[in-house]
Amino acid sequence: MLRSGHGLHLSLWLPSTRTCGCRRASLERLALTKYLLAANGNREYSLYPIAGGEPQKMNFEVAPDEFVMGFFDGGKSVLLRTRTLPAKITRVDLATDRRQPFKEIAPADPAGAQSIPSMRFSGDGKSYAYSLSRFLSDLYVVDGLK
Repeated sequence: MLRSGHGLHLSLWLPSTRTCGCRRASLERLALTKYLLAANGNREYSLYPIAGGEPQKMNFEVAPDEFVMGFFDGGKSVLLRTRTLPAKITRVDLATDRRQPFKEIAPADPAGAQSIPSMRFSGDGKSYAYSLSRFLSDLYVVDGLK
């Protein structure tokens, strides 16, 4: 359960309830990890230990056109993606904060494509699925209308 306010209140399937002073959190694949990745109002990310303890500040930057998709590689890295088409996916190693291009995804038919609102990867990263928002219209030309 998430409640808005000054912090993020977690009482998911975790053994205890914990509050952290963050505005945005990645709950993707939380069951596979020991941490919650969360950002404060300045888009600075920290790893909050689920079992309790002090958060660990991350040194990687998330560009204004990027957002965190979630944990990847068993919690060893996170995936970031752009909101643009094609969507550019970057993997960030949490141990080193090293960014590495991962995938670039665009629809096979880009006609009318507006955005990719959601995207998921398989555990090994070789397969993915996404939804696509399209806006298509027809233009009719009429000659000789009086």
